[in-house]
Amino acid sequence: MISYKVLNEDAALLKRVQIYLCHKFSGQKLKEIGLHFGIGVSGVSQASRRVALQIKGDKKLKKKIDKIISDLNLSTV
Repeated sequence: MISYKVLNEDAALLKRVQIYLCHKFSGQKLKEIGLHFGIGVSGVSQASRRVALQIKGDKKLKKKIDKIISDLNLSTV
């Protein structure tokens, strides 16, 4: 689980970002991610989509998430 201090001010946002990163980088099926977080397949999809939209409109959040991605050395390749 990601527990970065850059997102600790908002527990709900932290959980959504964790779901987003799992969805984007883990290669796991939505069902597997949902089981881990205790939500359904559509919940994973919705949370991930909402974070992606939020990133587009919030440069500070994008910078924070980019730092997490960099720190964790994540890649979609």
